[in-house]
Amino acid sequence: MIGSTTQREQFSEIAQRPQIPARGRAGRLLRVMVQMLLIALALALIERGAEGATGPGRTVSGSDHSFPEQVLRANVPVLVDFWAPWCVPCRKLEGALDEVAKELGGQVRIVRINITWNHTYADRYGVQALPTLLLFQNGKQVDRQTGALSAEDIKDLFATLRAAGPAAAPAAGPVAASAGAPAAAPAAEMVAAPAGGR
Repeated sequence: MIGSTTQREQFSEIAQRPQIPARGRAGRLLRVMVQMLLIALALALIERGAEGATGPGRTVSGSDHSFPEQVLRANVPVLVDFWAPWCVPCRKLEGALDEVAKELGGQVRIVRINITWNHTYADRYGVQALPTLLLFQNGKQVDRQTGALSAEDIKDLFATLRAAGPAAAPAAGPVAASAGAPAAAPAAEMVAAPAGGR
């Protein structure tokens, strides 16, 4: 995401650089292709730079490529925010996430994934509304919230996780059901279908 004025200026400068002195249709096509390539490169570098900034006290920009390292193999609890630039509640939630990241520092990691460009894990975890927050510990999803939460609500998520202990297992019930997995019926309620009939 191009967030700061400096990044926007760099992006504009890179996008306007190609000055290929070719004539005719082939020359125009070549210029457009080079400009598109430079724009794609600039966006990739900006995104990679944002992903690399993982210091304590700040949210981290994530992607499909970085998800396993940033979330599944993390040694601290991770809150993943699936968001999109057009989502108004997502923008409201951003301030609360920044506040929590600053307050909790290196005790937790908050990863924001723009589903416009990175939808693999959003699909895998059944994200159907934005913003959706998934809480992970030891590579396992342990909680799910949808909607713009306050900073206090987000801190409560982490406090509940800490109270459950370091080896908290994924919660059964609402998390499993909300992740798109069918809820298993208790053994006493399982009934065999009648044989040979409808």
